[in-house]
Amino acid sequence: MNYMPLKYSVTTVSKEDGDHHCLLLVEVSDNNSVSMSGCWPITGANAELNLAIKNPTLFATQAIQQDLKQAQLNLNGTITTGKMPTSATKLIVKHESPALSALIHTMMKDSNNLYAEIITRTLGEEYYHHATLEEGANAIKAIMKNKTKIDFDNSELFDGAGNRYTLLSPDQIIHVLLTAYRSPFKQIFIDSLPQSGKNIDGTLGKQEIYVKQLPDNIHAKTGSMKGIINLSGYMTTESKKPIIFSILINNHIGKPKNAHQLQAALTRYFSKKL
Repeated sequence: MNYMPLKYSVTTVSKEDGDHHCLLLVEVSDNNSVSMSGCWPITGANAELNLAIKNPTLFATQAIQQDLKQAQLNLNGTITTGKMPTSATKLIVKHESPALSALIHTMMKDSNNLYAEIITRTLGEEYYHHATLEEGANAIKAIMKNKTKIDFDNSELFDGAGNRYTLLSPDQIIHVLLTAYRSPFKQIFIDSLPQSGKNIDGTLGKQEIYVKQLPDNIHAKTGSMKGIINLSGYMTTESKKPIIFSILINNHIGKPKNAHQLQAALTRYFSKKL
């Protein structure tokens, strides 16, 4: 696609090196050009990589121009962008996305960063009239500060997908989970999280240790990258008590399964004792 040019310098490595010693770095510029560098495991990696378009207006304009050219249709004039004028009454085509509850379900269950970034940009547009990750993150911080009283002077939220620049404490995550639990959207939010037990699904179902060792009745979001293995959510104990928990493991050295085992052991312990 000439409207999303790609530049890359990527080295293929073993799965072990890809897990512990080298990362794939991907950047999307303001003109939608994609730059890839670093390492990619030759086995064990996903065959597809989802990216959020940084400039959707430019993307749409160039895509329309290319499609017209391929169809051998001449465009007399230019493509203009902006909000639809109120005088426009003839509807040519209309497309609506699924409900937000369905989008969040996909985002949370699959840990879909593309959905997270698009929803973040939408918040930026709604609150500050700029559909950027920066303004989207500002909108999230404003909402969270209002609803949960989290002080962002000593923490940082870089975007909506989570990365190494995002700095939140377990206590702050607990406040977010507690606010969601007390909200009218409690069940929608809980149902969107991966669950353990007989019907284990989402990202919890992709880790063998979570499948075999997590107690039943957990709804929790995973978060992982090199040296980071996190698990936060809700648990119903054996005595039927609802518990909110957040286990964040940073700067982990060694195999990720050790961290997964620790998280599973802690949740089993509290499931029995509380």
